[in-house]
Amino acid sequence: WTYGVALPLYWSCGILGYAAYGDFAQANINLNFPANTANTVSLIVQLVQEVYFVLSSNLVLLLAIELGLGVDPSVHFRPKWKGMPPVLARFLLRTAFFATQVLLAQMLL
Repeated sequence: WTYGVALPLYWSCGILGYAAYGDFAQANINLNFPANTANTVSLIVQLVQEVYFVLSSNLVLLLAIELGLGVDPSVHFRPKWKGMPPVLARFLLRTAFFATQVLLAQMLL
């Protein structure tokens, strides 16, 4: 029922926006604002926030996975983790984590 409410709202906002602005509206909402200092600072702040929130949450999640599997993030070569150096185990875990994120993003496109 959520889509039954949201879809007509999006549709009506799109129609009203097109009726008000026509072809003058840009698809990227930031391009509709004037190119002044306040807008530039706003875009920079948004970019920093996005990088911080996305990167920090991924790092925390990955660290929790490594600790849960028993890989010590503070050692490089000893003690071995399942027969391999911890640095190699971290590399493989992080590569697999990144690969799953890319795969999921590709599936959602």
